[in-house]
Amino acid sequence: MSNNFASDNIKIFNVQVYGIREALIRAGYPMKDVVNMDMSLDLRTVEDMLRLGNTLGSSPIGHGDDKFLRQIMVSFDVLAPRYWWQQFATYHHTVMNSQSTMHKGKALDYDLMANKHVDPVILGRFKELVKEYQDNPSEKTLMAVKSNLPEGIRLAAGISTNYAQLKTIYYQRKHHRLPEWRDFCEWIKELPYAKVLGVTRQVDK
Repeated sequence: MSNNFASDNIKIFNVQVYGIREALIRAGYPMKDVVNMDMSLDLRTVEDMLRLGNTLGSSPIGHGDDKFLRQIMVSFDVLAPRYWWQQFATYHHTVMNSQSTMHKGKALDYDLMANKHVDPVILGRFKELVKEYQDNPSEKTLMAVKSNLPEGIRLAAGISTNYAQLKTIYYQRKHHRLPEWRDFCEWIKELPYAKVLGVTRQVDK
């Protein structure tokens, strides 16, 4: 099942979710006298453990009972405007590798990368600055490119995070003014067991 997402505002692709069953098994450790040294000996499925996951995962954000969500890992790629990436950087439980305007600033296709809100006049002037940098690479022309890059230029990055961080994002951003955040939260809703594990329940219930 694909959890890719695409809208006019943001694209999320190459999605992988892993560790759900293992995280649910470990969520039960505090009440265990003995823990299996071989997890394959536990014959329960994810569905068998959803009641526990629902109880713990639906605890308030910051309470701590939902800490097993940190062990459910999610990796994905995002294509989004620079102004969205600046806000995404608020969240710390992530690892990110992104396209670089420092390394590839002369070679990027800015017509393709600009979202529909970038004014054509502004984009045209910016491309002139890029051309000046291509023709005469220097600190001055580089800084002109870096300082005038439109916020609506879309860049891609690969993200690794977890369900606990996505729970926080969903709670904080579901009704955000930026459509990119509302779309991102719609994507979170479609992740495996997101609602029953409490990732999206804080706002939706």
